[in-house]
Amino acid sequence: MSIAERSEKTKRMVMMSLLIALVILQTWVPFLGNINIPPVSITFIHITVVIAALWMGPKVGAIVGLVWGINGMLRAYIAPVSPVSLLVFTSPLISVIPRGLLGLVLGYLGQKFKSRKTGSLVTFGVLGGLLNTLFVMSAIYFFKGNDYTSAINVGSDTLLAVIGGVIMANGIPEAIFSGIMTPIIYRAIDRQSR
Repeated sequence: MSIAERSEKTKRMVMMSLLIALVILQTWVPFLGNINIPPVSITFIHITVVIAALWMGPKVGAIVGLVWGINGMLRAYIAPVSPVSLLVFTSPLISVIPRGLLGLVLGYLGQKFKSRKTGSLVTFGVLGGLLNTLFVMSAIYFFKGNDYTSAINVGSDTLLAVIGGVIMANGIPEAIFSGIMTPIIYRAIDRQSR
């Protein structure tokens, strides 16, 4: 391996480590990655996963997403923000798998559509916000639907309507915020890495 290749490999490892550290901070420091104002919880940690996936590809995107999911699951056990968090997000099917899948899917899409123009970055950001909400809420529906409805005190016959409401209330603001912030953060990282 040449010096240039080793240098590039080291640079990628440092960048991945920084993104992982940022996800850990965002997960554990209040208001750094989530805004919880019951009944709405707006998450913007997914922006870091979007950046990791676009910048470094599906493998790193998935790793950063999995780190977020594992830390989210640990936080649900140690310091849950609500009873719903304790009942639902302690499952790796809800907190870990969807977040890893988010990084993987966006990484592959980023490789397929290589444009990093502002419009493309906005699209990736919006897509990241929507996919995060969609993946998590779908996992809740399939794996923890009964726990979720009992935690929020509604009948199981209204589960689909409630999940649709959460997708609208959380997913749309998250997608808009992500669409705004992704190009800004991506461009800043791009300038610093040259």
